[in-house]
Amino acid sequence: FGTWDMLSRHGESFAAGMPLCGGGSVEAAERLAAIPLRVFHGSEDDAVPPSGSRQMAEAIGRFHPVDFAYTEMTGYGHGIWAEVYRDPAPIRWLFEQRKK
Repeated sequence: FGTWDMLSRHGESFAAGMPLCGGGSVEAAERLAAIPLRVFHGSEDDAVPPSGSRQMAEAIGRFHPVDFAYTEMTGYGHGIWAEVYRDPAPIRWLFEQRKK
């Protein structure tokens, strides 16, 4: 939730974002579509339902996002951080991003 909130309020300060297991305000979707994003959520998350990330992905998709990917990790619950961060690709992608 924190990542979505910060990007919604101060997106111009960030080169990219990588929200995990959260949700945000679909009213901010147009602003968020201008920020490169990699979003992850576990399909079996019972702490924060994946519907929050799904709704954000759908809303952002309506605005032709600049660089967006949503990954729903099948069979995973809320604690996906170790699995996401174990894969060097998302972290490498995140640190390759530069503000224009």
